[in-house]
Amino acid sequence: DFEGKAAIYDIGGGTFDVTVMDIRKGGFDVLSNEGSKFLGGRDWDLQLASIIQRKVVTAAGLTSKDVDDDSDLRRHILTEAERHKIILDRVDESKGAIKVRGRHIGFTITRAELDKATYDLVSKTIRMTSDAIEAAGLTKRDLDRIIMVGGPSITPLIRTLLEKEFPGVQITRYDPIHAVAR
Repeated sequence: DFEGKAAIYDIGGGTFDVTVMDIRKGGFDVLSNEGSKFLGGRDWDLQLASIIQRKVVTAAGLTSKDVDDDSDLRRHILTEAERHKIILDRVDESKGAIKVRGRHIGFTITRAELDKATYDLVSKTIRMTSDAIEAAGLTKRDLDRIIMVGGPSITPLIRTLLEKEFPGVQITRYDPIHAVAR
């Protein structure tokens, strides 16, 4: 039912794409697109894994080399990072534990820590979105809507920074997890 100028903000597990479109009854025109094959949710996972690793290393009395030499521990840390990233989309704090040398090492991770660690990543996607709008020959005020798709688009920081950068533009989500399949 939407007609107007829209930016499709698509952040997936490993890529980011933004397409600026003119949508009208019966069709649409792609005005521009930007993106990166090397920026996506996996980067958020790695940032969060780094935070968790620091906490586990400190609590367990390990060194970074100990973690580097233990592929199972690295895998567990990354798995926990992926899990806690999803949890932190809904709550401000999450607790977890990782088994290290036969004992469970607990940690707490906060959305504020995740936001701080990923702020530059989100900012990069915002810059690409602005670049795509400019490449389309539009200004931010010409844009009617930003439609967010892709699992990582659920991240609260992304919406917050989009709203700040594009005041007055309606920001919506379209089935973040299944949009591409649809």
